[in-house]
Amino acid sequence: LQARRGAPVDTAILKSMAIHSSVRGIGLGAHLVSRIHVAMRDLGFRRSIHALFHDSSPPGRIPRRVFRRYTLYSRRLGTP
Repeated sequence: LQARRGAPVDTAILKSMAIHSSVRGIGLGAHLVSRIHVAMRDLGFRRSIHALFHDSSPPGRIPRRVFRRYTLYSRRLGTP
């Protein structure tokens, strides 16, 4: 939307992230988000929007505001 308005694009969107249950709780998600924030800043972004956090995710350091809800689908891919 910023580009459509002719404004500089300074907002990045982190759409989704999943952590396998076997490593949940050791800070891997926080580490990955921190690395993403550094990369965003280095690319010139000043703001970030985080989307698709699961309702049952433990609260983190990122404040949550619900804009809309989505359904996440998955499918196991087997041998064709």
